[in-house]
Amino acid sequence: MNILDQLQQDALRRQLRRKVGFWRRRADGVKGQYETDEEAVFPWPEAGAVYSHNVKVAVVEYLDERMFEDAGYRGWSCCRLCGKVLGTHDYSDGVWIWPEKLSHYILDHSVKLPDEFIDHVLRQANASL
Repeated sequence: MNILDQLQQDALRRQLRRKVGFWRRRADGVKGQYETDEEAVFPWPEAGAVYSHNVKVAVVEYLDERMFEDAGYRGWSCCRLCGKVLGTHDYSDGVWIWPEKLSHYILDHSVKLPDEFIDHVLRQANASL
């Protein structure tokens, strides 16, 4: 397999992963000048989720284990809610893909992640016991 074929396969694998923790750039929903069409439909992080202690710990540990690095970028990502500098990489478990330091949104802002992702994390955690 040549390098071009490998790059095309990697890009396809990235597209097939489910995204979690990717937020649009502006809270008002207006598409920014440098925002792609895909980014424009991302949600805005909603604070105030209530997770049990065990669920919160399981999800944060899962996110921070960084199953494998999926992509790196040239610029830093910042928290959409407080502006804290978070990271420059995406991580994946092969099914889901998320930005570096997604756990910050859970720990500092109690942001709710999709139920499908939480269920996936808990299934993985139970499988490893």
